[in-house]
Amino acid sequence: MLNFKTLTLTLRVLPFLEGKICVAEEFEKENSNLQNLQLYIICYMPNPFRVFDCYVFNHSLNNNQTYMITKQIVLASRPIGLPKLTDFRFENTELPDLKEGEVLLKPVYFSVDPYMRGRMNDVKSYIQAFQLDQPIAGNALATVVESHSVALKIGDVVVGMLPWREMAVASDTGLQKVDATQEPLSYYLSVLGMIGLTAYVGLIHICKPLVGETVVVSGAAGAVGIVVGQIAKIQGCRVVGIAGSDQKVN
Repeated sequence: MLNFKTLTLTLRVLPFLEGKICVAEEFEKENSNLQNLQLYIICYMPNPFRVFDCYVFNHSLNNNQTYMITKQIVLASRPIGLPKLTDFRFENTELPDLKEGEVLLKPVYFSVDPYMRGRMNDVKSYIQAFQLDQPIAGNALATVVESHSVALKIGDVVVGMLPWREMAVASDTGLQKVDATQEPLSYYLSVLGMIGLTAYVGLIHICKPLVGETVVVSGAAGAVGIVVGQIAKIQGCRVVGIAGSDQKVN
């Protein structure tokens, strides 16, 4: 007859869940050489993005350490032409313990950009190619759910380059804190992010157009091109946009 044990994990082990646990269920496989226990926790996180989240942990009985398990999307094969679902793979991975200066993040938005298709090819380029069997990574907006950083606290919203995971560990040096109260959060991955900054700097600080001049925008249907055209009109310029098809123009 099986004798099921209960392993109690204190809130010192899971500090970022303190005071937020609604339901906790522990599942244990009983045997004489028990190595690991999987713990499922449904908790309430006081943030504006999602009310209920489910976290999965592995608890090692040998070293009394708990590891968070998260899902990720990896590049399974290099696409030929248009990427297919079979070029990617969904899998579970364990996140490392937080070190000093690191935070645990829950991504809210991932930016899917055209340059990412080029990174799926194993060719020399201005940016490193994605590696097979490694997660896709890109610009993302996330909320901090645990912090070992003096610069970021729980509940802060940040932008940075993150792997495509449900949860991620990152250094605070590669993250930029944003104001979550002023504008829609998705704007920080578009007009208030890299896209808008590229358009603004390229036009205002490099091209330096004058009122009444004609600004020609190639790729005017693209993310940067759309913003460039609007800034040029605000500057009093005549704008001519070039796009690859009538569908994009219309």
